[in-house]
Amino acid sequence: MGSASPVPQRTTPSRQLAALPGSLLVRIAYCQCPLSITAEHAEAIQDFPELVRHDPFDRLLVAQASRTGLRLLTADQTLLGLGRDFIIDAGR
Repeated sequence: MGSASPVPQRTTPSRQLAALPGSLLVRIAYCQCPLSITAEHAEAIQDFPELVRHDPFDRLLVAQASRTGLRLLTADQTLLGLGRDFIIDAGR
């Protein structure tokens, strides 16, 4: 006789986000539509030369938020240090 297998826990988006390290915690709230990567977004990366050595995915998120008018909620101190009004501190 083997031992009973553990019951899998239901994973919710909130639980998944809570498991991410702070520097990766990025939320776009209340958006139920896909956010495609466009040539405009790729071009907008150039608007943030101070991020040239930063994580490429973060650079893309910042560019997308700047061009689409979305707010970016993050705990990443480098992104917060940009001083852009659309980048919101998740720690507050």
